[in-house]
Amino acid sequence: MIKNETVESYDKYAKHYLDLHSLELYKKELQRFYEMIKGKKIIDIGCGPGIHTPFFLEKGVEYIGIDVSRKMIEIARKNFPQANFKQMSFYELDFPKESFGGFWSSETLLHVQKNKISQVLRNIRKIIKNNGVGFISIQEKDTSEIKTKGVLEEGIITQSINGELMKRYIAFYAKQEFNKTLKDNGFKVTNVYIKEKREWVKLLCYLVQAT
Repeated sequence: MIKNETVESYDKYAKHYLDLHSLELYKKELQRFYEMIKGKKIIDIGCGPGIHTPFFLEKGVEYIGIDVSRKMIEIARKNFPQANFKQMSFYELDFPKESFGGFWSSETLLHVQKNKISQVLRNIRKIIKNNGVGFISIQEKDTSEIKTKGVLEEGIITQSINGELMKRYIAFYAKQEFNKTLKDNGFKVTNVYIKEKREWVKLLCYLVQAT
């Protein structure tokens, strides 16, 4: 399961999250994903307090957002009472097979331990229709210090954000490493690129198709 420190940190951080995040970062990705989804029924995996919810509601998509953080879901329900949210872990996706035409998972799967990522991707694949699409963003592995300190593969990262001490488990990936992981678990990569969130955070962004 997700490391306890990660869930506890997001519960504490929830009240600040909407103030510090915006759907503008992923505006182009949201539009492209929307144009590709099959059936216009999607699941937002790791929806937080509903950062991207307004986009999908405006488009009239049949939408459900899930998050393991109780506080995040409470805020999402308060801010978007017209939307459907569930507190749920991606380890236990309680939906029938092929329920959705697509999934959106922004900066969520990076919290999965590497020895568990195949399990989570298989869980997601089961609830996505054949040829359904998905968007995933994860944190790129920094290989610049390979000869000095070695490369951080995964672990608890501690940050102070808006006065809250955040301890989050983060797994870092090289592009080809995650490409193979996706392929091995039922997804074809249709596009992958690097997106800079902050000068010290680079994201690998994937558009995928369920095979």
